[in-house]
Amino acid sequence: MSSSCVTLAEVLWAKGSPLEEEEIWALLYLATEQLLEDLHKDSAICVICPWSVLLSAEGNLSFQNNASQTEAGPFSAPELLQRQSKNQHIGLTKMLVYSLGMTLYWSADYQVPPNQASNTFLF
Repeated sequence: MSSSCVTLAEVLWAKGSPLEEEEIWALLYLATEQLLEDLHKDSAICVICPWSVLLSAEGNLSFQNNASQTEAGPFSAPELLQRQSKNQHIGLTKMLVYSLGMTLYWSADYQVPPNQASNTFLF
C-alpha cells in the first residue's frame, strides 16, 4: 500500500460523523478480503481497531499492527484479553472477526469528542 494512507480513526475524525450504512458495508467487504489474504500469509494481526485499519486514496484497505494497547483494548476479543488460544488459527480468526465487528460498530456510532469538536473545521 502506498504511503498516502490514513487510519479509519483519522477519517472519522475528519468527517466528524459516523459512517453511513453503505460505507460500513464497503469497509466490511474490503476488510474481509484483506483478512482472508492476510490469514493465508500467516500475518501477525492480533486486533483490528480504528487505529489499525489503513485506507488509501486508491480505495485499498490494509491493517497495521502498531495500535497501542489503550487504543486496541476495547476492540479486543475476550479470549485475547484473557490470553486464551492466541496461537490457534481458529481462535485467531474468531478474535479478528470480533474486533472487526467492534470496529465497524464503533464507526457506525462515532461521535467527535467534545474537546475536539472545535477543531473539525481544519479538514
